[in-house]
Amino acid sequence: MLSRLAFGLALLLGATALPALASTCADPDPALDLEQRVADCQADLGSVWDRSGYPHLVYNLGKALRLLGRNDEALPVLQEALRYSPETAGYWAELARLYLALNEPATAAALYSQAIVLDPADPYNPADRAEAWFNFGKPDACIADLAPVLPQLRGQTDDGWFRNLYGRCLAALGRASEALAAYDDALADYPDYLDVKGNRIYALQALGRYDQVLADTAPLLDRALTPDLTDEWELSLRALRLDALSFAGHGDEIDTDLAALKARFPDSLDVANIAAWSLFTAGRLDAADAAAQVLRNQPEDPPLPGFMVDTIAQIDLAKGRTDQAVKGLELAAWRDPGIAAGWVPALAAQGYLPQTRLADAVLTAARRCIEEKGKDCTLAPLPVTEKTPITVSRPGQVPAPAAVSPAEAPGFEPGPAAPAQPPALPPDEAPGLGTPPKGARPAGVPGLGTAPKPVAP
Repeated sequence: MLSRLAFGLALLLGATALPALASTCADPDPALDLEQRVADCQADLGSVWDRSGYPHLVYNLGKALRLLGRNDEALPVLQEALRYSPETAGYWAELARLYLALNEPATAAALYSQAIVLDPADPYNPADRAEAWFNFGKPDACIADLAPVLPQLRGQTDDGWFRNLYGRCLAALGRASEALAAYDDALADYPDYLDVKGNRIYALQALGRYDQVLADTAPLLDRALTPDLTDEWELSLRALRLDALSFAGHGDEIDTDLAALKARFPDSLDVANIAAWSLFTAGRLDAADAAAQVLRNQPEDPPLPGFMVDTIAQIDLAKGRTDQAVKGLELAAWRDPGIAAGWVPALAAQGYLPQTRLADAVLTAARRCIEEKGKDCTLAPLPVTEKTPITVSRPGQVPAPAAVSPAEAPGFEPGPAAPAQPPALPPDEAPGLGTPPKGARPAGVPGLGTAPKPVAP
């Protein structure tokens, strides 16, 4: 009994504060080695009897695991931290970031909403929720969250990242001029931000400024000038150049760019699709038909994505194989209903305006156009002019890669100034630490810094 009392006194007299001070677990510096932080947090938590007295250690462990990409391990840890301290807004926000990494943007938006309720003055919470809305396909909600807080974020952590996100949300709503202004605003303070430069070129393309697209892609594709350009961005920019050449009436000049693209990505099915589509939009139907044979020869398992089926179908239509084309268009819309929205401008220009932009209505209009006009019916995108602005780009166009890094609230959580409550005296037999709460279904996705795979020109 005496030894147990002595041990209890030792805990009360000094050891209670030790876990928060013993190592880097509670150091707020985000630059510290994450693997070492995980080890330190685990060591600190292994020396306490009641984890609920040290939620900051649990939180820091969970955040470090998430930043290391160990999302399945981070989920129960962050849920545990939140259970210990549900009034802490940062814990809700951190769990939201994890669900965003798990490709659960709706859950992330709900968690950010609770963080906003608890700490309405923190501009990072609505800004981070904007990212969740964007990933959920709600760019209007993204803008509603970002616009009021962007002035507060200027010059702060990830300011450029949020301005880039703002431009992408505007672009997703077809507001290309405003998106271009947002990208220019970001580049004024972050002139070397490659993702902003690339997204800016997408805005120029949407505005029909094809000569500027060609001029601005040239230095980015020059490895001597832009050595850090990723493969994803190179593929995207080369696809944009090919579209710009065709739309600007320089279809006879695409061979050099096609050769460079094939040389860089010789075994890519995406490049085969880009080549077939570029030759088709340049009016070189025989060459396009030959290039599309690579797509036709692909095995049925796995099936071709909708935009590649669309490329084949539109070439079939232009070659007069109308029955085959209709089947292909139906299959393309079945695999990706959004494909059909890209046909609307061309159909409308020919007098076949669908009643809605839903795939069923667009397909009805497309069938009628093909029945009445045969191979003269066209579904290909139109060049953007002042007289015929287009706000719907062809689905299957190479998507703009995401930003280099996800937005992060700065730092980890330091230990409290004084322990809130000393841990209880240990029993005769040390208890186990307990089982962490079960996590939700994980759904791993690439990190936000990884550019999405390009899909078509």
